[in-house]
Amino acid sequence: MSLGHPDEARQARIAWEKATRAKRSFECEYRWHALRAVPEYDCGGKVLTWIFAATDIDDQRQFEARLRRGRRKSAENIALLDTLYPKSPVGLGFVDGKFRIVRINEALASINGASVEEHNGQRVADVVSKLWPQIEPLYGSVLESFLPIVNREVLEAMSVVVEPDREVVAPSCCAKTAGSRPVRSPF
Repeated sequence: MSLGHPDEARQARIAWEKATRAKRSFECEYRWHALRAVPEYDCGGKVLTWIFAATDIDDQRQFEARLRRGRRKSAENIALLDTLYPKSPVGLGFVDGKFRIVRINEALASINGASVEEHNGQRVADVVSKLWPQIEPLYGSVLESFLPIVNREVLEAMSVVVEPDREVVAPSCCAKTAGSRPVRSPF
């Protein structure tokens, strides 16, 4: 009766024959089982019997295959993100659990008139101090619940001089927060 691919059976048989001729331990993997055999000797060095152990490693192999596929998919996603993210016409930013900017694209950085490099590592509260009281609860909610907040406008009023001696209050930043952890947000 065959329990696996003929090549696996042949390799296992060859390894077993080498071990028996050499009177040494035998180890191999066969059909997602790790096999080990140890000879038991008499006083004269003759092999009396063999002690075999077979360990099912199928779950481990399946996990390793899933892990390899996951790592490959992650690398593909990072490459895609690295390609699209920097020049996206939509402002995108990622923050960590302490609300520090860990990644921001040019579109979002330009809202504050600073470079991407100047934003990275900064606390959102420091970058958009006037908006922070409005958006801190939103950030906290997403980090706590893992649920996205969508279609929520956050406005910052600023004074604009339209004519000499006349000021008009107008929104200077209007963005929708959307997504999940981390939050795409105005900063």
